[in-house]
Amino acid sequence: MGFLLDFGRVETALTAAREKSSHDSLPSPTAAEEVAALYPVLKSVFTMTLGEHRTENEEPDWSQLPPELLMLTASYLPETLGSLCKLAGVCSGWREAILADKGAIARVAVRVSPDLRNRLEACPETVEGRASPVIPKLLTMAVELGNIQGICCAAEVYEDHSQPQQAYSLWEQAATAGNIHGQFRLGCLYYYGDETLGQSRDCAASLHWLLKAATGLQSGACLEIWQEKEVLSQTSLMLAYMYMDGEGTETREEEAINWLVVAKSCGSREAESALAWMQQTGNC
Repeated sequence: MGFLLDFGRVETALTAAREKSSHDSLPSPTAAEEVAALYPVLKSVFTMTLGEHRTENEEPDWSQLPPELLMLTASYLPETLGSLCKLAGVCSGWREAILADKGAIARVAVRVSPDLRNRLEACPETVEGRASPVIPKLLTMAVELGNIQGICCAAEVYEDHSQPQQAYSLWEQAATAGNIHGQFRLGCLYYYGDETLGQSRDCAASLHWLLKAATGLQSGACLEIWQEKEVLSQTSLMLAYMYMDGEGTETREEEAINWLVVAKSCGSREAESALAWMQQTGNC
């Protein structure tokens, strides 16, 4: 027997749940918190709607949830991978519908959340004798579909689980596509080198990618707001020292000072100290 739902009642309940979740969680609820707030509401509505069609101890057949309800519920949630993962876990029909919507997976916002980290730590698999994360199906699809945030998220996951080769490949893909986070991480990799990858230091390549990241941030091609100043500060400081020491380029003191000023404006105490020292020694 299928569900006979009063969608007006469902929508009213979803609205109330979303408003309560928004007020209870400051500054704003996460996708997981919002879905968690909606679950009991949905179950309550389903139970009331199906009451006359069930025996006293019979549970609703969750596999029969209509796709219209999925679309309605999804419209009340942030368009994030976390929302899709939670909704896909409601029933098999919803999971199939979500996995089939490649357009949504390709554009959905993705980030490494504490919930995702916990899931990965709890489900390691062994690859060539080493622990490797079990990447969720939706995240794997996001990467395959070219979702840049998904690519960066997967790269972080592989880094967390000491899988540098996979991480490097994904950071390179993100950097080449113009992602600032990927450009910064690739610039750091070339600057420090990585023996496990057989990658020696390449300061010229590092300078290339760090400049792209820094100029991108200055032009307004932002990362998440909370990341923007931190990444620009670190990138600018690295560029300042490279120009000061002639790493990957000729020594250019004026450029070094310019990047120190940028780093200082982002809150770098190290850049502030370096500029003060240069002023005291007559180098600024």
